[in-house]
Amino acid sequence: MTLEVPFDNFAEAAQKFAHTRFAFLSEMKGGYRVTAATPEVGALVVSKTHLSFDEAKLHLEKYGLIVSEGRWSSPELQLDAPETTSEYYVGAVAYASEKGQPGLWVDAFSEHPTALQVLQAMYDEFSKTGELVETTFEEFARESNPTVVIVSPEQLQSYIAQKEPCSQ
Repeated sequence: MTLEVPFDNFAEAAQKFAHTRFAFLSEMKGGYRVTAATPEVGALVVSKTHLSFDEAKLHLEKYGLIVSEGRWSSPELQLDAPETTSEYYVGAVAYASEKGQPGLWVDAFSEHPTALQVLQAMYDEFSKTGELVETTFEEFARESNPTVVIVSPEQLQSYIAQKEPCSQ
């Protein structure tokens, strides 16, 4: 069983639910993942932080944890599974293409983007691939008549939860 908690609640959750004072930090994109587990209990406590390794370690030690570099991993706890889409934001842009057909551009972001960041990412990609030639960002934004939508991880989970299982 896995319990994900905010970093500020990690030390308390590790001691209360995993019955351990040992925590492990492992580097991940944008920060560190922290894990604590006791195989006999069958509980894994997981969190993430954008703090540096030393800052995260000091914070956890302040609450009585013994911190090492590493990460809990076992088939029962399934921590080796890839990170889920619930950790990502989806940015989509509906736009008017040159051919008069509607266009749709979609990308994923690890941090919450603004509408401007999504549109800039689309512009950068189109410029890089040659779909835009000698067009400024301002011209692109005006002429494409974009509609930007950002879907949060919580919204993605909500969409999934609303679906009934498909019967075959």
